Amino acid sequence: MAQLGRISGQLLRENLLRDSNLNFKNTVTDTALLHFDIQNRNIGINTESPSDALEIPSTAKSTNLIANYSNISNISLQYITDNGNNIGNEIVANTGDLFFRSGNVINISSLSTDSINFNNNVVSTYTANEDLEIRPNGNGKFVVGSASNKTELNITGSLHSTGDIIFGADLVLGNDSNDSVNFEADVNSDIVPDQTNQYNLGSAEKSWQDLHSNLLNGTKVTVSNLNLDDVSLARRQGNIFYVSTLGDDSNVGDHQHGAFRTLKHALEVVDASSAGPVIVHVFPGEYQEELPLTVPERVTISGEDIRNTIIKPTFATETNSVFLLNQNCTVENITIKDFYSPGYAFEFAPDAIITERSPYVRNISVITKGSVTSSSDPRGFDSGDAGSGALVNGAVVNDLTENPSMLFHNTTFITPGVNAIEMTNGVRVEWLNSFTYFANIGLYAFTSIVNDSLDGDFATDTAITESYDGGDATTESTTILDGGNAGSAIEIRSIGSACVYGNFGAVAEGSETLMYLIGHNFAYIGSGKDVSNDRTLTLYDQETVEINQGKIYYTSTDADGTFRIGDAFFVDFEDGTTSIDIDNIDFSGVSSIVINDGGNITYIDGSRIDIGNIRFSGNTVFSLDGDIIFKSATLKTIFDTNPGFKIASGTTAQRKLEQSDFRYNTDNDLFEGFSTANTGFAGVYSDDQNTFISANNLQGDIVFVADDIETARISGNNINLDDSSIGQIGNVEFNGVYNGNILVDNNVIRTTESNSDLELLPNGASYTNLEDLSIYSNIIENFKDSNFSIAVTDQGYVKFDTSGGMVIPFGTDSDRPETPEVGDTRWNTEQEYLEVYTGTEWQRAAGTGEEVTEDLMKEIVDIYTLVLG
Repeated sequence: MAQLGRISGQLLRENLLRDSNLNFKNTVTDTALLHFDIQNRNIGINTESPSDALEIPSTAKSTNLIANYSNISNISLQYITDNGNNIGNEIVANTGDLFFRSGNVINISSLSTDSINFNNNVVSTYTANEDLEIRPNGNGKFVVGSASNKTELNITGSLHSTGDIIFGADLVLGNDSNDSVNFEADVNSDIVPDQTNQYNLGSAEKSWQDLHSNLLNGTKVTVSNLNLDDVSLARRQGNIFYVSTLGDDSNVGDHQHGAFRTLKHALEVVDASSAGPVIVHVFPGEYQEELPLTVPERVTISGEDIRNTIIKPTFATETNSVFLLNQNCTVENITIKDFYSPGYAFEFAPDAIITERSPYVRNISVITKGSVTSSSDPRGFDSGDAGSGALVNGAVVNDLTENPSMLFHNTTFITPGVNAIEMTNGVRVEWLNSFTYFANIGLYAFTSIVNDSLDGDFATDTAITESYDGGDATTESTTILDGGNAGSAIEIRSIGSACVYGNFGAVAEGSETLMYLIGHNFAYIGSGKDVSNDRTLTLYDQETVEINQGKIYYTSTDADGTFRIGDAFFVDFEDGTTSIDIDNIDFSGVSSIVINDGGNITYIDGSRIDIGNIRFSGNTVFSLDGDIIFKSATLKTIFDTNPGFKIASGTTAQRKLEQSDFRYNTDNDLFEGFSTANTGFAGVYSDDQNTFISANNLQGDIVFVADDIETARISGNNINLDDSSIGQIGNVEFNGVYNGNILVDNNVIRTTESNSDLELLPNGASYTNLEDLSIYSNIIENFKDSNFSIAVTDQGYVKFDTSGGMVIPFGTDSDRPETPEVGDTRWNTEQEYLEVYTGTEWQRAAGTGEEVTEDLMKEIVDIYTLVLG
């Protein structure tokens, strides 16, 4: 740029002293590089409107800037003094927040706010007892340390948090036994130890006072006293021992949680004689026991339930009996299975004394099977070596026992091919609501096993003998005969029980055997192992078998629904018949029999039989109340007597006048009956018997008498209606007069010969008149001033069977009837068409409207051809 001039010296000084603004710029239009605002005492660089003492709108650089006050945008940097006292340096945000941001590190030896001081590694508050709060924004967390630098957080005072405290590493509360941890808030999560069964909660020296928990899980709880709702669970119940599949025979056994493992051990431990009645409670499970199990006196073995408490033998003892019973003992709620012959589920214990209460077997299932099974014989029925149900043998008990007995209630014995229950040697058995299935013999009472009755003459000898081929026949027969009760009466009372399938139901062998079977069910006895319920396989003579004077008194129902009272009385519910076998019934000592079905009563004694209101006494039958009615299913009643049949007789005044009365009238010597009026027999009589038709036996005539006057007589082939000897008579009407080929019946006259004509022929040229109609030659003429109608009914019709034609009424319009009827048809000679009266007008018979010409018909046909194709 060209140089305009220079100012220096005194002139420069004078020009620099001024009271107006001064700009330094290159051109007039340029923004001043340096602007002096003389009025406001401001200097601007690259701006002509500075608002501060020095304003640089662009970047300013300095190697060493020292200022007592700096205003950087909204930030002020200043040093504050107060009356000569140095207050300190300040960085103040004039508006909004103040942020310190660095890509590296901001090192501050001490940082303070109005209330908080950050000094080295200490954060403290200025005001005493004032809280120090750390509040992350939103869901942010306050983190001490990191995964790589697990810095410890030491709190010498109290730690309080209104929110969650999450520890990612170990949590150590206290480092001295005098330290304490207090929880004054709810714990809402699991507290799980680091290792299973490694750490304790409490100790022997320091235990927790109260533990409140909804559920306590653990493998073992050891306490000196355990109470639940003020009830001690550790206290023994008294006289109860427990057996469990989770127990151990080394346990005390008298507490539920210290149960024995085996029933055999429990029975060895109990001391019934000193401890009083004892219960051995067996929890659910399957127990393999060493047999036999001897049940002491006053001991009850009670399973948890009949289906889930199962006793079975060890392999070495599977042919032994299961329970050996003493007096006052009970076995209940158990299933016994899988033992074999010659074992029984129940027997008397050897030398048992039964002087008080008998052994009680209740709610028991015995389920055995033969050693060889197959798909056709799944229970091993044919093997014959399954375990049996019970042997009640009076020979094995102590001699002090006078009446050995055993009680069974709600028991089921499934013993395929062998006897279910055997009774011998003076025993008594109560068999209540109990069942046998597939047994060779269901209930078997015998005087001795070795007997002479099985000699081949009895059909069941083979089956019964084979039931002892399993080993017990030879080994126990001598024992049975040697007992103190040998030869005594053997008795069983069975109520509401059943024998199902198998060979025999109940067998009583020997004169000392007696069975009472009340309401017993024999179902498919004789069918053996078959379970198809085929009634044709039933052998009814094997349901009850009496051998050698054995006795069975019973009421039963079999598979056919037949109800029996012994062998003499049968009620077949299937066909509704009742039978009494009089050959087997002795009525001596019976004074009367009364049969009552709830509505009717039949009474029989030595002098009479009363059936409802009818009494038979001697040779007299009479009614106790009401009439005697003879009713025959064949519609006829026959009195088969040669001397005669005498009916009621009496005078006319003694008539009862009831419908169906039949009597002999002694006044007129006539048999008579009554329906709606009296009718005499040996003739036709009116109610007063003054009008009648009778046969004159002397002359062979039929005489008609009306009101005691003879009106007609039939003699030979003639009907004489006008005999001078009897005078003039009135009209006589006949129904059904027959004369060779013509029958006059009511209002019908017809020929009886097939296809023959009925001719009404007048004498000469006269007419045949039928009331108002005259038939003459080929003309039928109506004399009455009314219509001549030919009427038909239902589907009948009038047919004019001629090919020559039919002439109908004709005439002009004026000849039409004055009062025509609907359907009146005539030929109109004036209009030359057939017309019919519709009820309102005369109409052409073929329809109304004009005639259709040939051309019009052709046109219509063409149109329909185009439309319909």
